[in-house]
Amino acid sequence: MPRNPSSYLFSQLELLLPEQATIKTMFSGVTFMLDDKMLICVREHDLMAKIDPEMQAQALQRSGTKLMTMKGREYNGYIIVSEEVLKTPEAFQYWIDLALDFNPRAKSSRKKK
Repeated sequence: MPRNPSSYLFSQLELLLPEQATIKTMFSGVTFMLDDKMLICVREHDLMAKIDPEMQAQALQRSGTKLMTMKGREYNGYIIVSEEVLKTPEAFQYWIDLALDFNPRAKSSRKKK
């Protein structure tokens, strides 16, 4: 069940992401998808960007970031970014660019039967 996603993060991403991006409920939030692949998920107080795992170490050096961990397992390429560090269009654009750059090489989300 999704929690209440941050309306600030959602509205900023809606303005900055390509028109072709679709919206899906997942990861306890609202996820922007492109070509059936996750770009960025908006959650209650943060966003989660799906980026190239090769860029992960560099991205995690930025303030307010951490690697997604669920049930004790780390998920490479899934970076959680605190809402507190996303106060400018440039801050959003950094994560959008990383997500869009990786999207063509990302595996498509599994379809439920």
